[in-house]
Amino acid sequence: MTGNPPTALFNDLHPSRSNGGEELVLREILLGLAARGWRCLLAYHEWGDLVPEYEAAGIECRRFDLKAARLAAPRLFVRSVAGQVLWARRERVGLLYCNSFNRASMTATAKILGGVPAICHLHNEPPDYLSRQYRWGLNRLGRFIAVSGWNAAEWSRTLGLPRERFAVLHNAIDTSRFRPDDNARSAARQEVGVGPDCFVIGYCGRVVRGKGVDVLVRAMAPLVDKKNAAIKLLIIGSDAQNILHYNEPVVPMLKELAAELGIADHVVFLGVRHDVERWYNAMDALVAPATTPDPFCLVVAEALACGRPAIASRVGGVPEVLNGALDELMVPPNDVDALVVALQRMIDDAQQRARLGTLGREAVEKNLAVPHYLDRLEQILEGMLA
Repeated sequence: MTGNPPTALFNDLHPSRSNGGEELVLREILLGLAARGWRCLLAYHEWGDLVPEYEAAGIECRRFDLKAARLAAPRLFVRSVAGQVLWARRERVGLLYCNSFNRASMTATAKILGGVPAICHLHNEPPDYLSRQYRWGLNRLGRFIAVSGWNAAEWSRTLGLPRERFAVLHNAIDTSRFRPDDNARSAARQEVGVGPDCFVIGYCGRVVRGKGVDVLVRAMAPLVDKKNAAIKLLIIGSDAQNILHYNEPVVPMLKELAAELGIADHVVFLGVRHDVERWYNAMDALVAPATTPDPFCLVVAEALACGRPAIASRVGGVPEVLNGALDELMVPPNDVDALVVALQRMIDDAQQRARLGTLGREAVEKNLAVPHYLDRLEQILEGMLA
């Protein structure tokens, strides 16, 4: 970037690692742009554990009642928008950045009042029902970033907007953090009492319906029958409710299912972990068994970066991550038998696991590394400011 970089105001609801991929991608964006000289401001609704990290990086963070847009509270909505517009004018903001479609109406209103270009980052697939309020906001934003070509096409169709308004930017992976690490592998396995000869399958992500964790637990039963004690499933994540996700409890159901199948001793629930790179390394294969479309599936890319093969359902944007020689790692969604076959192949063929792990690491370094991501992001943002 040449000259003085513009100031960008980012709009987010709850900047916390516990909210998963959407927040972690925004973290890469904010810290990455700040390191490149951008002046980044963050408007948020509820304090989260990422706020101190942002402030330490020189990112000014302020709380606004952003949830008012969802609650349709006109007085709070106007107050929040007015506060952001005044802040944007005072700081000479050149761009408004909305991190989710459900904040689009507030960002669109601020765009209209402030006369500042705006962009919305679409991390999720379109919901089954999109309210008039969300449609109004999204249709008035200038541009969109979609995390996959599949997601861009889905939103273009849902909103009836030209496909050209949707830039595709696959999520970035920090390859210095997510990398093969034998020491981390040994230490993580020792922490859960798993020996070096045990085959470890892993799941990482929110433990909610649609993620297919029950399919994975069911697939464990025939594998345990064959391998007996030499196989474990690590489930990393939580079904806890938070400000972004309102989930029904799934973990108790999964524990009951494992007990019914007679494999409770082979399934370990680790809860939320912020050192997931250690646990990817502890695994011999990650499984992302989603039964509903996933726009990108960040955990697949993270596991690949750690040199681990990642078996995933062929849904949504996943084929854009597991492409080329990695295509063989995909299975049909909600197909226990196909998942068993894929995992058995990984168990039986250590050379194949190593080959796919190496190919995965190379693919991430080539296509998803943070520097490439930030280069492309800056091109998109500068194009809006030109």
